[in-house]
Amino acid sequence: MLSTLVEAYENTHDPIDAPAICSLDALRALLDEHGMSATDLARLLGVHRSMGSKLLKGEPVLTARHLQMLSERFKVSTDLFLDRQNMIPL
Repeated sequence: MLSTLVEAYENTHDPIDAPAICSLDALRALLDEHGMSATDLARLLGVHRSMGSKLLKGEPVLTARHLQMLSERFKVSTDLFLDRQNMIPL
């Protein structure tokens, strides 16, 4: 009960305004965190190596299979890679 009251108080008096991160930024951050390049991304997804850099520019869209592969590799939800601006939903 106490934690619920504290959370409600904090949300009202000191809300955290976390900026939304776009899917491409999230993908770039994950690759950087794991020491992976655009070529490594292409290899992971099983596409031609030139597609890695194109994907990071937002040119082609990721397929449902690609989203699943990224989710499994980086242990994150596929939702992280879905936004209306850069990558299409399943």
